[in-house]
Amino acid sequence: KSLTDAAMESIIKHCKQAEMLDIRGNEKISGTALSKLFNTVHNFKTVHLKRCSGVTGEVILSLSNSKDLKNLNLRGCYRNNNISNNAISKLFEGCSSIESLDIAWHEYIDDQTIITLANSCTQLRSLDLSGLNLITDKSIDSLVNKCTSLKKVILFNNNVSDDMIKYLK
Repeated sequence: KSLTDAAMESIIKHCKQAEMLDIRGNEKISGTALSKLFNTVHNFKTVHLKRCSGVTGEVILSLSNSKDLKNLNLRGCYRNNNISNNAISKLFEGCSSIESLDIAWHEYIDDQTIITLANSCTQLRSLDLSGLNLITDKSIDSLVNKCTSLKKVILFNNNVSDDMIKYLK
């Protein structure tokens, strides 16, 4: 949690083959530094940005350069930043290898964005959609039909019907 932009510069300079980045809860790294990192280092397979205050729409777009990304945690990165459905959709389109995704509490995410996820990331196995109150059965239906490896879906505080939950069980 005490890493700064200087640490990101060091990773860019010395760790161009890095495959994992875990900076959960960091409030000292800027969006500019994260964008530069993801625009330079493209080998990440696992990225944990949970509650990182520097995550912006620009960072999300630069992260879409990580074509081999398998595990992504963006929980709680929405709070003070300008992240759009468009940026999230472009991430899904660019990172179609995602297998595990946590986008809980990004309240702006809607059905169309989840449909883009389902169409792009068909290898998805685990997904947390908690707090996405704009998604409905339409999203879940798309996920069920496109993501045939999906084993775990966390649905809490959204507009998915009880009938869809029963269907999933």
